[in-house]
Amino acid sequence: MDLDAYRSLPIPPWLDLNCPQCAYPLRGLPEHRCPECGAAFNIDELVTETTPLRPPEITARTRPVPHLGLECDGCGYPLRGLPGDQCPECGREFSLTDYIPPEPWGEVSGAASAAETLLMLSRLRSLGIPCMLTESKGAQGADVLIGTAGKLLRVRRDYYLDALAAVTEAAEKPGESWLCPHCGERVPGNFEVCWKCQHGREEDGPTPS
Repeated sequence: MDLDAYRSLPIPPWLDLNCPQCAYPLRGLPEHRCPECGAAFNIDELVTETTPLRPPEITARTRPVPHLGLECDGCGYPLRGLPGDQCPECGREFSLTDYIPPEPWGEVSGAASAAETLLMLSRLRSLGIPCMLTESKGAQGADVLIGTAGKLLRVRRDYYLDALAAVTEAAEKPGESWLCPHCGERVPGNFEVCWKCQHGREEDGPTPS
């Protein structure tokens, strides 16, 4: 996975960034200079947590179906590994698109606490998936799926299946908790990055951007 792909030229078409001076879309440009206003820009200074660092790896057409933790709406049969668009148990046809939230940024479940929400945010970002934390809508709005501090973890719609794969993998590999060698915080075993200081499990391990 090339997480430096956003720095390549021409600027990748999946990189949704605009000129900081005039808001001209930057995708496809052959250089780091805006053709509209002439301003030069540093691509790294424009990247945030909501910026994709690579194109989506999983789409609704990806087959066999990756392990996304999804089940058939008709009978509950797990959809993992299926070569087509039909449940082998009940014969119901399905589309992975139906499991993707319709809004531009969809909620992702899978964490049980605020700390694990932050860990999952770091995990998704280390995989180049655009994500963000938003305030919950409270009792009159959407259900709070994760976190205990009123925060919801959301990912961009076209990366939603990538996020489900990451959440499912983390949930199935809990392991033993570990102490961060940098700050001493205890971290759940299914995460390789400390939620508090963003350091890896190993003292000299990589630190995600």
